[in-house]
Amino acid sequence: MMLSLLLAAIVVASESVPQTAPFHTDKSPSGTILAEHFWLEDVPRRLIGRQQIWLRSADGQGQPALLFEHQRIAELLFSPDERWIAINDAPLSDLANVRLFHRVDALKYQEADKIQPGKKCVALLVRINKRAVSPVLDHTYINTVRWSSDSRALLLVVRGHTSTGENIVVRDWLCVFSLERLRASTNLRLMNRGAVYDRRKA
Repeated sequence: MMLSLLLAAIVVASESVPQTAPFHTDKSPSGTILAEHFWLEDVPRRLIGRQQIWLRSADGQGQPALLFEHQRIAELLFSPDERWIAINDAPLSDLANVRLFHRVDALKYQEADKIQPGKKCVALLVRINKRAVSPVLDHTYINTVRWSSDSRALLLVVRGHTSTGENIVVRDWLCVFSLERLRASTNLRLMNRGAVYDRRKA
């Protein structure tokens, strides 16, 4: 019984909002949600170390919710309708990938780890170029550039290179990932949907 109480206390403590000031804050498109980035420990030059991103209501209502914990670099992009969050996660100096989180409640987002937009974009790159890229590349960086206006697609960029063996470089290869079809393509029209509208009818 005592062990169970101790473990529960540890879990609660680990999910408490840090008492220090956030080193960076993102705002959702509507301005109603704040994404606050915290360092959890004092790290020399702050190159790596435990960091957390907490979501908080801008009006102070409700309890903050832990979105994501990471060790190095993470950038956050809300979708325009705020139903999704894309994280550009760079856990290592030779790796960066996209992680998607879907909104399930006011401040609660759950990772949709089976979607894997980065993996599907690299697979498309291989098919189009008819040349093996992964796992040949030992440095691979995949990032979300932006969301489409209708929140149904993401524009990703793939970069990478080899440090030994084959001399392959991937420089700013663009890929569009559809959340409707869960497929990667180079169809830029998916990014332009909803970009032009009549404000009088909005």
